Amino acid sequence: IIEVWYSSESSFDWTADGDGNNLSSLEIWYQYKPLGGNLSDWQYHSTLQLDGEDSGDFPFNFPDGVGYYTLESNASDSSNASEFISSEDFTGEEIRFDDVKPTSSTTLASGTRTTSGNIDISWEASDNFDLDTVRLEYSYRPAITAASGSWTPFQTKDTSGTNDNGDFTSFPFPEGEGRYDFRIIARDHVNEEEPPPGQDAYIILDLTPAEGEIDYSGDYWVTGNTSIPWSANDNYDLFNVELRYSYRPDNSSGFGSWITFHASAVTTGNNATGTFTFELLEGQGIYNLWIVCNDNAGNSGPDLDVGQSDLSLGYDTGTPSGDIIYNGAFWRNSETTIQYSAQDNIDVGEVELYYRFKADNNSVYSDYIYAETYATTGGKVTNGIMETTGLSGSGLYQFQIKLADSAGNVWTSPNSAFIIGFDMETPSVF
Repeated sequence: IIEVWYSSESSFDWTADGDGNNLSSLEIWYQYKPLGGNLSDWQYHSTLQLDGEDSGDFPFNFPDGVGYYTLESNASDSSNASEFISSEDFTGEEIRFDDVKPTSSTTLASGTRTTSGNIDISWEASDNFDLDTVRLEYSYRPAITAASGSWTPFQTKDTSGTNDNGDFTSFPFPEGEGRYDFRIIARDHVNEEEPPPGQDAYIILDLTPAEGEIDYSGDYWVTGNTSIPWSANDNYDLFNVELRYSYRPDNSSGFGSWITFHASAVTTGNNATGTFTFELLEGQGIYNLWIVCNDNAGNSGPDLDVGQSDLSLGYDTGTPSGDIIYNGAFWRNSETTIQYSAQDNIDVGEVELYYRFKADNNSVYSDYIYAETYATTGGKVTNGIMETTGLSGSGLYQFQIKLADSAGNVWTSPNSAFIIGFDMETPSVF
């Protein structure tokens, strides 16, 4: 039985009938036609010396390489009588020899995807003789740190000719999110397969956004440019990290839109850390900060609404100022009220009332004594009423206020322009 296709030196069976005479030799002849060429004359290949055998096998090494071969044998007996008088009487059977492996490739561009819909994967294949099939295999790993899985066949397409192309249709990413390596393996009619490549292309199906956080542990109120440590991670590959800020000049205003800070950190791998030096570009006020992490697939964390933040910082080096006003009578024998007004570039946090005292015009004022603290609503401008009485007994009282903003900046007023006399004792007659 002679097969049609061969890819290496092979042995062929032969049988002969000597009609009662001992067989002495068997000559092997062949014709050769190269691909796209012409058929040659009969060419001598080898001779087997026989000792009466009437069957056996002979090796044939396809000496002219790839192409079409027609084999013929010519037996001779001990009387030198040959089966054929000349090569013009040779017949034979054509076989094909091909030891060149086919090749294949894909135009699929390696990269990342953020949608899980099916994809078609194109293929091209070529062979010097005749293609038979082309096969798509994939290997999967769930994370960048995981080992590649075994190669799994997906589709096989029938091919023909020396060049062919097409698509493997509707690859569904059967394992879900992860990395898929693809390789295409062509086979020709002699069952020669191209050496399997490590991969022809890969697709990372990445549906998970990159994540990050600000690792700042300093004070809320800062006095200048500030270091903002950050950390970021992704299931596959980070791309960059941005720092965005939203600003308002004071606590009474609303935050503006998000602005990307002028610096951006380029990262690789699935974990990264770094530090931004945040410059207070808008001057004094309140800054909301937001770190945005992007991966190579284009995923990033969810958006933050204006007014929300990963971190808030306040920048305030200005001191508040104010005034105290009294419109009542000089002499009082019970509680009275004093008005105050205060303002700050960011906010007024609290107002403290102080007084100093002397028993009569012939005495000396004491040091200022703390009376009470009044909370404010945190606006830039605030007004209020403070209640006071003769806390240290009857006598003459002068007042002072101390203002503090949320950043800790403090302002102390000068001595009040007014003096209040408290006389809470009834006169007596002797």
